[in-house]
Amino acid sequence: MSSLHTNLTLGIDIGSTTVKVAFLDADHKILFSDYERHFADIQKTLAGLLQKNADVAYWDLVVSFTIAYAVIAAIIAITNRRARRARGAEE
Repeated sequence: MSSLHTNLTLGIDIGSTTVKVAFLDADHKILFSDYERHFADIQKTLAGLLQKNADVAYWDLVVSFTIAYAVIAAIIAITNRRARRARGAEE
């Protein structure tokens, strides 16, 4: 896979049990996609998935990720809070 992509889209889906990521090129072709169960540790799981494919336009990803970090961090915090509440209800 080439690391010379200039326009990437990073899709992130944080669900109740899994985190899914996909990188798409400018033509909306999937360059990489993966998912993992997060076991209520969403931040670690997301970081691991992103690191698995760090060579996909690394610099573009850094710029895009930096811009979107605040939004992602807020989503992670909300989802972690919901997961903790759900675990509390189950225990």
